[in-house]
Amino acid sequence: FVLAGGAGWLFPRYQLITESTEPVNPLLRYPLISKINDIHGSVEIDETAVSENERHLRERVKRLIATYKQDVIIEEFIVGRELSAIVFEGLKRKVYVAEKVFNEERMPGPYKLASFDAVWADEEPDPMKQIYHYEKFEPSEWLKEDIKKTYEVLKMEDYAKFDLRLDQSGRYYFIDPNVNDMTRSLKVRVEIPNPIVEEGGRRRRELFHRLYAEGKVRVETPEVLVVSRAAVLSPGGDPVV
Repeated sequence: FVLAGGAGWLFPRYQLITESTEPVNPLLRYPLISKINDIHGSVEIDETAVSENERHLRERVKRLIATYKQDVIIEEFIVGRELSAIVFEGLKRKVYVAEKVFNEERMPGPYKLASFDAVWADEEPDPMKQIYHYEKFEPSEWLKEDIKKTYEVLKMEDYAKFDLRLDQSGRYYFIDPNVNDMTRSLKVRVEIPNPIVEEGGRRRRELFHRLYAEGKVRVETPEVLVVSRAAVLSPGGDPVV
């Protein structure tokens, strides 16, 4: 999501933790939410997912890394309303936005979030009594444009789903872009060299046809000063920060 952040849209500050003893970036502001990096579907998202202090965060991160043998993302938790935006690509690109409305009786704490139980284990048949339900949300035109631009920057096609949070001052934060809501994956085409090698007196390509592989994408960006779009004002026509 670094690409979208570099384009000027708001997103929570985050840090990838690979070791439970790794120092926490002092620029991160509590509360912080911790999530498994490579497992989605709200796994391990519950009332303990949000930490208000480093001691609680350390204990949770240590348990997640020990249990799942994976890196953990810690991210600033944006207190406020949660929205889901869906983009459909057809003859005309359309954006639909709904708000997750949480049931105060079933989720009484200060941090409202789509927990694993809320997403997968809520057996309440009445939608209005479930942990959360969706209600229509009318986005502003500039929010629609930001969603469309994010869709373009992330090179999405056909369909995409974004989760956003709206803080108390009215700022929108993109928190979870899902390229495909069913597979949460993105198709990419990569060109790599495939030289001819000799094996047992026969020549063949080093990589076989239709071979499966795992790869890592390294993004190099120039060292520039980056500020959020919300920090730029134009009181006299000229932009100031």
